[in-house]
Amino acid sequence: MKKLILFFLISISSYGAQPVSAIAQKLLDEFIVYEVPVAETIGNTTVLFPSPISGIFVSKASPSSQTNSDFLIDYQPGSYYFTIRSTKPHVEDYINVIFEKKAYVFHVFSSKQPYRTLTLFYPSKSFSKGKKSVSPELLISLLDKVKSYSLLAAQHPEKVEGVMHESPKKELDYSNYKIVIQDVYRFEEADTLIFRLSLENKTSKVITYNPQNVSIGLKENLYSTSIVDASGDIPPNSVVTAYFGITGTASGGRNNLSPQNDWNIILLADGQPGFAPQSPKDDKKVNI
Repeated sequence: MKKLILFFLISISSYGAQPVSAIAQKLLDEFIVYEVPVAETIGNTTVLFPSPISGIFVSKASPSSQTNSDFLIDYQPGSYYFTIRSTKPHVEDYINVIFEKKAYVFHVFSSKQPYRTLTLFYPSKSFSKGKKSVSPELLISLLDKVKSYSLLAAQHPEKVEGVMHESPKKELDYSNYKIVIQDVYRFEEADTLIFRLSLENKTSKVITYNPQNVSIGLKENLYSTSIVDASGDIPPNSVVTAYFGITGTASGGRNNLSPQNDWNIILLADGQPGFAPQSPKDDKKVNI
């Protein structure tokens, strides 16, 4: 079953210790202590940053089970996320994460109602300027328009007027799987691009990936997804379709990017990094 995932920018006025959802999103703020209920014994809690983390410092956690460790933590240098779970009930610790030359503090504690993922994102400049951010309802409607684009263009062209569309058919070929960027759509008013991808499994076994961890690459820049429609599984010897969208920039501004750019897809499938080299061309901006 496909999962529809939205990573939209929302205004958060407070940070409570009580979890309201297994999937959480919070603004980056080095002046607060994040309260993070973590998985106890079963499963993991994953904390994701917008880009690679510089370092992690913790006292009661280790990468393997030890008698003096209350938590198991997994972090690879250069990664933009870490996972953690408690090894026993009623334990807590503080984790310091260095990100972009700033320290972020997490108070982690074992819980039967943990966060499964906590995604941190940059504050949107649009909040301070009083602008209206792109709503999840709008993103869903844009995705629906992409899925029926051919029909709308043929029968109701006025409904897709102004939508920029490119079909690059760019192939990113790896040993066990292949990604093809079939279509890229840009919606100017929402400053949103939606990518239609084909994911091909070249093996006789199911290939899995985490849709939440997929990013869109353009030269040295990475763009986190604002909406995702993907299952996370590629059946044996099969091709599936997945949709990923990006909105604005990480700092809350407009990206003004054209669908004609030489896009890349950063996807980790069964431990294989999907990151193809970029050709040396400039990012194409959209004239506003």
